[in-house]
Amino acid sequence: MIKKLLLLILSVSAINFYSQDSDQSDINGASVDKSVFEIGLGTDMVLFTNAAIALETKLANRGALRTELGVWAGTWRNDDGTQEFIFVPKIQVEPRWYYNIEKRKSNGKEISKNSANFLTPSISIVTQDFKTMLLFYSLKWGMRRVVSEHFNYGVGIGFGLINFRYEAGNSSDNFSLPFPDLQMRIGYTF
Repeated sequence: MIKKLLLLILSVSAINFYSQDSDQSDINGASVDKSVFEIGLGTDMVLFTNAAIALETKLANRGALRTELGVWAGTWRNDDGTQEFIFVPKIQVEPRWYYNIEKRKSNGKEISKNSANFLTPSISIVTQDFKTMLLFYSLKWGMRRVVSEHFNYGVGIGFGLINFRYEAGNSSDNFSLPFPDLQMRIGYTF
């Protein structure tokens, strides 16, 4: 079921990118940047600190694919009630549709480094040992704004599912829970 949902989200995103954009820029020349490389720090779900490197690659005039590799740091409460500090790798993929980039440019606002509002399906994988894995699927609205030539900030809000997968010896568990997807980030772009 989750694989079918994921395939549906990615298919609709791809169709939306290419149906909304043509091979040529719009009349005012607004388009996402060809490539944006960023180092960022922020919070995910307001629970974990996230440090990451990210690359956004242009797919269409208003579409970009953001791939991110980072680490989560935070505390986690175990089943026995004890808390432990966790430090785990995270991979995230977001095909972003920057829906208001033309309006921002026509109003004389900054659009460099993809400074605009966006909609995106977001897919994240967090794992420590490949026996315990968290898969995050969400639909999210967000915005990115440039503060100076190299610094930017962004926020995102959405809703999705966390899929927990756990294996220990001969037993395994797999269940999903809904979650609010809240992100706040600052970044340095090159």
